[in-house]
Amino acid sequence: MESLKKTIDHFFRNTCSRHEYFSVYHEFEKDETNHTFLKELENQWSEIKLDDSFDFRKPLVWEKIIERTNFNKTVQVKQKNSWGNLQRIAAVLFLPLLLSSLFYFLVIKSENESNVWAKINCPPGTRTEFQLPDGSRGVLNSGSTLEYATNFKNNRIVHLSGEAYFEVVKSEKRTFSVQTERLKVEVLGTRFSVMAYKDQSNEEVTLKSGKVKVLSINDKPLSLLSPNQQFILNKDQNHFVKKKVDAEAFISWIDGKLVI
Repeated sequence: MESLKKTIDHFFRNTCSRHEYFSVYHEFEKDETNHTFLKELENQWSEIKLDDSFDFRKPLVWEKIIERTNFNKTVQVKQKNSWGNLQRIAAVLFLPLLLSSLFYFLVIKSENESNVWAKINCPPGTRTEFQLPDGSRGVLNSGSTLEYATNFKNNRIVHLSGEAYFEVVKSEKRTFSVQTERLKVEVLGTRFSVMAYKDQSNEEVTLKSGKVKVLSINDKPLSLLSPNQQFILNKDQNHFVKKKVDAEAFISWIDGKLVI
């Protein structure tokens, strides 16, 4: 019990380890209700302080927790009496990734998964680490958005607006695809970055390891990249080039560095 309490506390405060994160993740994925888990979740949820300036639909999320875990009616009645406290929960303790993940598991996932996309937003001036359902992970750069279907394990496609670095888990059966406004980047398992801000004239793909295939948005093959190669598309002129670069320099932003 003490271990469970510690894990959930770390999860809400965004200090959880990878193992703790996925232990909570898997509880929401289970078909059967774990009453001990939900009770401890309720206790930790109620203890967190609120910031009234934060617009986060906590009552809606808690309702989805109850629906998702199919908890008994006694607990549901108790929760309805706790809304006054729940409405003061602080947003400052939740990073964008945690909010996106929580809303995805407890709200979006209850809808028709084949038509619903989850979204991760990275606010300006920050960087956001993310982990996808297949285990692939990466970092979003300032002002970027990443979207993916809730049936992601069967359809490894993400839509990117902005810049992101990816470390893709290899799968021989399912290609991983990053789609931007003008490009598609397909891989099996590799490390690479994609820059595709809508207000910039270029889109760039930089490969650190493995191989990636770059296609047009209409699936026309454009280039095949090897490590330390970069693909640059000029959107205004509809012209692209491939050149050799130091990939480390172009992905140094994930560590907060600017390499000239």
